[in-house]
Amino acid sequence: MNKDLYSRVFNNKYLSTKIFNIIHDVQIDRYSLKYEDIVDIGWMFRNGHLGVAKEKINNKQILYIDHGDLFSIVANTDTNLFISLYEQNRYTARGYLVDKKNVILDSSNKKYQLKNKQVIKYLYDREFKDDILEQLVVAKMDPEVIEYLLEIGWFRVSIDLIKREFHPSTGYRGLGSPPKVLELLLKNFRGPIPLKDSIEIIRSNIAFPIPTDLSLLLPLFHPDIRDEIFEQIDFDHVISILDQKNNQQKRINQLKSMIPIVVVESRDILVLETYAMWSQWTREGGQDSFFNLWNTNVNRIRVRGNHIYYHTKNDLSPLISDEFLIEDTNVVDIGDFLKGLACAQVSLSILQFLHNKGLKSTKIRSDFSEFYNQLAKLSNKKDIEMIVTLSSLAPYGELINRIDLLKACCRLGLIYKFKYYYELFKKENHNYIWNCVVPILFKEAANHGQYHMYRVIESFGQESCMNIWELTDFYNQNSFKCFEKEVDKIINSDGSSKRLFLSYVQIGIKFSDFIGVKTLFNKYLSNSLDEKNFTDDKMLYEMLGETNNLTIIDYLSKHQSLFFKTTCSIQAKSFFKNVLEKAVEYKNLPLVEYLLKYQCLETNDLSTLDLQFISEYFDENNNIIIK
Repeated sequence: MNKDLYSRVFNNKYLSTKIFNIIHDVQIDRYSLKYEDIVDIGWMFRNGHLGVAKEKINNKQILYIDHGDLFSIVANTDTNLFISLYEQNRYTARGYLVDKKNVILDSSNKKYQLKNKQVIKYLYDREFKDDILEQLVVAKMDPEVIEYLLEIGWFRVSIDLIKREFHPSTGYRGLGSPPKVLELLLKNFRGPIPLKDSIEIIRSNIAFPIPTDLSLLLPLFHPDIRDEIFEQIDFDHVISILDQKNNQQKRINQLKSMIPIVVVESRDILVLETYAMWSQWTREGGQDSFFNLWNTNVNRIRVRGNHIYYHTKNDLSPLISDEFLIEDTNVVDIGDFLKGLACAQVSLSILQFLHNKGLKSTKIRSDFSEFYNQLAKLSNKKDIEMIVTLSSLAPYGELINRIDLLKACCRLGLIYKFKYYYELFKKENHNYIWNCVVPILFKEAANHGQYHMYRVIESFGQESCMNIWELTDFYNQNSFKCFEKEVDKIINSDGSSKRLFLSYVQIGIKFSDFIGVKTLFNKYLSNSLDEKNFTDDKMLYEMLGETNNLTIIDYLSKHQSLFFKTTCSIQAKSFFKNVLEKAVEYKNLPLVEYLLKYQCLETNDLSTLDLQFISEYFDENNNIIIK
C-alpha cells in the first residue's frame, strides 16, 4: 500500500467523509460507521484510522475516549497524541491514573499494559515524582518496562515482592516471574533480607510440597540465618534437602514443558513421562508419527469405553481383566489426554482414529473454545468434510458439537462458514428446536462485537426469538447495536413505551453507545415523550448528569431543533439547567465544563449553590481547576 497516498486521502476531511459514508451504505449489515458517527477514539485506533483521529482532535470535535484505551492502545501508538488527549482530559484521566496506576502497568491482559517509555516518563514527571510503586505484579510485564521503571525511580523492589516471588505457592500456581525478570528484581533489591523474613522464606519452602530454587537468594539472606535450626536440622542440611526436592521439581517442570496442553496437576513422574512420550508427534513428525507410535505400542494398549489403558512396562495379555489394569501402578489411562491433545492440535484424523479404535468419549465440550475457533477457520475441503462427518449423529454421536461450531463462527464473524454449516445442520436435523439456539448465537456474536452476524442469522428466517424482557436483559449486557428492528418492534408495540425508551437510553449511556442513544432520540423521542415530559423527566436528567460521554450531550446541544421547538428556547435552557444540576450533584466536572463553555444555559438562572460549586472548581475561563 502507498502509505503517503493513504495518509493524504484519509487526512482530507471531504474525501474521508465521502469514503466512510459510501462504506456505510455498502456494508450496512456489517455495522460500519458514517464519518460524523465516528466519535470513539479507541475505535479509530483499533481500526487503523489515526489520520481521522488526528483530524477530529485538531478540529476540536467533541470525542469520547475510554481511559483503558487512552493508557494502552493510544499511549503505546502515538506519544504526542496521548499527551494532547491526556491534557485535554486531565481531570478524569488523572483520577483514573491515580486509582489504576498499577493496573495500567501490570494488567493481566498484556494488550492493556502501558509499554511506551516516553509516556511512562511523562506521567512520572507530571504526576508521580513523589510516589513509589512497590506492589506491581511483575510476572507478566515486559522486562524492559520493569527495567525502565527501576531506572527512573518509579518502582522499587520491596521485601514483600521478593517473598512473594520465592514463596513456593507462587511456583505451584505458575505465577512466578521468568528468569530475566527475576534476575532484574534481585539485581535491584537492596539487601540483605532481614533475618525474620529469611527464616520465613526457608520455613515456607520446607513445609510446601513444591519448593522454590533458593540458590539465587542465598547470597541475599541475612548472615545470621546460618546459625538458625529448622525442626532440629541445621541450615546447611536444610538447604541440601531443599536442593534434592528442587531437583525433583525441575524434572517435573521439564516433563510438563514437553507436554503442549495443561494436564491435571500431577507430581507423578511416571504419568508425566507417559504424557510426554505420547506428545512427541506434536514436536516432530506430525500425525504420521502418532500413528507409528500407536502401532509400535499397540500390544500395550487396551481401549475400553472412555478409557485408553497404556502399560508402561509390558505387553498386555488378553487374560488380564480391566479391574486389574485399573489397580496396576504401571498402567496410565491416556484416553482423555490423547483426546485433549488432538483437540489442542486440531487433529481431526486422530480424533476419528481414536473413535474408530473404540474410544466412546462424549462430544467435545464447549469449554474447548479455542478448538472450535480453529475448527471454524479451517477451509480445506478435506477438513470441512471431516468436520461434517465427526459432527454427524451416527456413527460419531456428534463428537463435534454442532452448536459450539456455529457459536465459533459467530464469535469470529465468519459469514460464509456460518451459512454453510447452518444450512447443512438444519437440513440434516429438521426436528431440532432451532428457535432455542438462535438467542445463544445472537449473544455469542454480541459478546465478541460481531454485530454483522445478527443479519446473517436473520437471513435464514431466524429472528432473535426473545421476548421484551429477554431482549432488555440482553441489551443490558451488550447494548443494542444492530438491533434497531427489534427495538422498533418493542417500543411501538408496548403501551409503556416511555419507560422502555428511558430504559434503553440508560443502557446506551451505560455502554457509551453514542450511535444507539442518537438513534433512540431521533426515532423514538417524539413517540415516547412529549416536549413537556422530555424537559421534566427526572430519570433522564439522572442519566445524562452522570455520563462521562460528552458526545451524547454534544449531539443534544447541537441538534436542539430536533427536540425543542426552537434552538436556545426556554425549554432547551431549562433542560440543560436541570442536567447541570445533576452534574453538580455527581461532581461530574467535565460535563459542567462543557455546559458552561458551550453556553447551553444562562448562568443567571443558576442557583446560589450551583454558582458556589462553579466558583470552587472552575477558573474565570470555565476551565476545571486541578487540585
